[in-house]
Parts: sequence; C-alpha cells; structure tokens
Amino acid sequence: MGDTTTEQVMSALTTVVNPLADTKLMLFWSGLNNILHFETRSFNADTLHTLGPKAGKTRLGHVLAYPSQLTSIIYEDMISVYGVINAGTAAVPSLQLSLLSPVTSTTSLMDLKPQAGSLTGYVDRVTELAFLYLIALHSDGKTYIGEWALRDQGVWQPIQDLTPGSFMANTSLGHMYHVDAKKVVVRFLVYQQSNGAIGLWNFKNKQATTVNDSSNRAAAQTSVAATWVPEDAEAGRKDRRIVVYFIDKEGYLVSANCVLADSTSFNSPSEKPRQVGSGYTVWQFSQLSIQRDESNSRNIIYGASPTGEILPMYHDWSELTGNWASPARQRRKPTYIMTDEDKGDERRRTPWLALLVFTVPELSIEPEKVKKVMTKLPPDVKKEQSDTYTLCMRAQDLRCLSDVTTAISYDSPEYDREAAEPAEVILLEPDLFTALFSDDSQPTAGGQGLRVSKYKYLPHVRETATDGMAVASNIEENDNDQTFFSIIILLARIPLDLM
Repeated sequence: MGDTTTEQVMSALTTVVNPLADTKLMLFWSGLNNILHFETRSFNADTLHTLGPKAGKTRLGHVLAYPSQLTSIIYEDMISVYGVINAGTAAVPSLQLSLLSPVTSTTSLMDLKPQAGSLTGYVDRVTELAFLYLIALHSDGKTYIGEWALRDQGVWQPIQDLTPGSFMANTSLGHMYHVDAKKVVVRFLVYQQSNGAIGLWNFKNKQATTVNDSSNRAAAQTSVAATWVPEDAEAGRKDRRIVVYFIDKEGYLVSANCVLADSTSFNSPSEKPRQVGSGYTVWQFSQLSIQRDESNSRNIIYGASPTGEILPMYHDWSELTGNWASPARQRRKPTYIMTDEDKGDERRRTPWLALLVFTVPELSIEPEKVKKVMTKLPPDVKKEQSDTYTLCMRAQDLRCLSDVTTAISYDSPEYDREAAEPAEVILLEPDLFTALFSDDSQPTAGGQGLRVSKYKYLPHVRETATDGMAVASNIEENDNDQTFFSIIILLARIPLDLM
C-alpha cells in the first residue's frame, strides 16, 4: 500500500442525509491522509461526531487514488460508500474499485480496470438497480467513461462516445437523476470535455450538451456536480431546472442552470455560468457534494475551503439566473437602503466603501499572543497569522476569541448562513482602533460610544441587478452577459481623466 504525501492531499467527499434524522448529515471524506473519515453534522454545519485516523497515520485502511472521488448510495437497506483505491505505490499505481463502508470489499473482476479515481453513482428508484460511473480500460484496449451495474457480480458497459479525446484526463464525474410522479426518468452524466468545457451526457438521446462559456471559465480538472430544482409557480418557477456546479479558474464556485427536459441546452445568456452567492472560494483539489434543502428552498454544496476545512456553501433557488426567477425574488444587494438596515442604531450606519491602510508593525502580533487569543477555537483552525497578518476562521468563530473586544452582533438563525462562511480577521491595539473610530472634534473618552461620522464623505457604491428585466441594450449583440451594474456616488467632483 503506497504512502500519501503532503503534495497529494485532496478532499474527496460525499454526503448523505441521515435516514433516521433528516436534520442531520452523514459526511464521508478523505481526510488529511487520503483515508476514509466519517462525520455527522447538522445542516447548520455543526460537527456532531467524527471518526477516522489522525493526520500522519498513512497505513490504517485503504489509501484512495490521487486524485479521486467518493460516492454514496442507499441501496439494499445499506448506506454504501465507494471509492477508487491505490493498492500499489505512488510511482506504480494499481487502481481498484472498492466498497469502503459499511464493510471493505474490493472489486477484482478482470473486466474492470479503473484508469483514474473519478467516480459517481446513483440508484434508479424505478428499476431498483444501482449504477456507478468511472473511467476504465475496456477489452478493446481503449479507455472509456462507462457504467458499472451493481448486480450479478457487476457488469461493465462502456459509453462508446466517451473516449479519450472527448473528455479531459482525470476528469471529475457527476450525475443528475430525476424521476417524476409518472416514473419518467431523466439522467445526465456530468464531466469535463477535452477543451475544458463542462459537458452533460444525456442517456436518453445519447448526446452531449455543453454548458456555454464554461470552456473559458472552468478550471482544469475542476470538480463537477449537478442537481435539479422543482418547479414552483407561486415563486415564479415555471419549469424544473437542472443546476450544474463547477470551480472557475480563480477558485470560485460557479453554477449554470437551464430547463430540465429530454433535450437540454444552456443557450440563453442568463443561463451561462455565474458565481454562486457573494463568492465562495473552493480548494483546487476538493470534490463537491450537493444536498437539496427543500424546506429553505436552497441547495447546500459541500466542499473544502482553501484552508482544507469542509464547509457548506448556500445557493438559494431564488438566485438562479434563468428566466424563471422573478426579479422581485432576486436576492441581490438592494438598490436602496432598507428602512430597517441599521436596526434603529445610528452607529451602525457605516460607509458602503471604505479603505483603511495599516503598516506591518500595526498588524503583526506575537505568536504567543495569537495562540492565547485563539485558544478556544476548534482544533482544525490554524492558530497563527497568515502571510497578510490575518487570522483565518469561520465568521461564527469570532465569538470564541479570547481577550478581544468585537462589535459583531449575531442574531441566530438570521445570520446562520453568513456565519458559516470563511472570514479573515485582523487584530488592532485599543489605541489604534479608538483613533480610527472616533470624531476628531469629539475625542472618544472612556465609556463613550465610537463614531464613524468622519467617514461620511467617502464614496458610496451600490449594485443594481437587472436579471430578467428589460434592458436598453441587446446582451447577445454586445457580447455582454453582465446583468448588474454599479453606481459610485461621490460628494466631491474629480477630474474625469483620473477616473
């Protein structure tokens, strides 16, 4: 069994809703040593229980292939987790498809020879059969993306059109399975094409559809995932939608969506890839796993942050950018200030755009003091300053800092979504902080509230969303898929040649 090295660390992961408690999630992932780990979590991202070898224990259990994926299915009254393991060494790999949980069982049939760690799967609820999809060598000597049926010791069936040249080497695999009330099944296999575009293989018409503009956006060997969203006439959704997720070249989570039908296309400019939410950054070697949170009308996408922590990323169904999303329901930043935005507290009225510059000595903190401040944070949080002198954590961890005064208010559950996102924090000495947030004409004394009035003449910026609205220009003719614009308001006039 080969050793994994720090250069080969990844985050293969798969999630399953607990069948006995639908408010809890079962998460299987590769850990820091590419060996199967298990966690139970709440949908609010709280970790409830953890099992798995600690970092550095490289010989406990099967080492997953690098890079690779995990997939989980509920089949024959079991939650089964599959992966592709490396039974050889890093220099001379020997890949095998393996059942990793609840028991370990390696598939060793001669006609199945995995050529990569890519893997996805599902259970067909109509036929009650389970299928896995992976990249394997066929008897004709060619490598295909194909189907492995979990029956009669397994049957390998290559997809003849998905051969090298049509897909990127080591492409990630994803799937979308939907069955309606009439038991009509729609199935897609998601993969990355050789030109970098995201492709969807339609099992019904045996054709591939390409997500428009994805060849320019998608990172090489990006993780891919897909799900469907139900129609809801009351919410302005006339059709079921298929939503595809991938990671762009800048490391951000991106989605594209279109009508879910036998013949699917992403032709409309509003269906092109767009950044999810306000911007979620995902680790380059992280698999994506989706859970539909129907009670809150959103998708929860699990992936690893740049620090390696598995975090939820939220995508409200009202934010999907097809024509079915009413502009009134877009969760964009408003074009005016809500009357309750400051909750009646005048001291919360801060500028929309402010730039504060600090010197290195002002932000540099002694390592011992940093560890003391972060002593109550979870063990997976690095207790040290980053290269830019910040402390990296989740926003909700701010409440756990010791010997630190913060002005962060937290109303649960209103802020639960934002609180689970990554945050970078700087520490300021009291005298410096007071000097920044007090009136020069009225110096802040002990017990006096801090003020931001001296910043009131800074520029303000607002974004105006135009998704679904009538616009004066033709988007397609101008080759411009931007559906929002920004307005900067200045109280001082500046020469135009400086803008």
